[in-house]
Amino acid sequence: MDEKLNYYQCLRLLEKCVKEKVIIGDPAPERASNILIYRNKGTKQPEGWYSENIFTVASELVDDEDGQKIILAALSEMGIEFSCERMPTSTSPIVRA
Repeated sequence: MDEKLNYYQCLRLLEKCVKEKVIIGDPAPERASNILIYRNKGTKQPEGWYSENIFTVASELVDDEDGQKIILAALSEMGIEFSCERMPTSTSPIVRA
């Protein structure tokens, strides 16, 4: 992928990484939508591993073009292909309650 990924693509990229076990999902059932990520020391948190919501991480990744390139390169080196349309496609109508 040559252009910066959008939110949808970042979310799908992270999901692909979890599926391929490149990124580990939180094993606790009550945190099923979380992934384990390593954070550098911040002003309010120590350096270490954190369980964070995959949607939150995807929204951060949208603004981190270098992070996108690192993840895509790691997948490529492992022989894992990633492609994703810019917007979801669906044949079923959206139903609102």
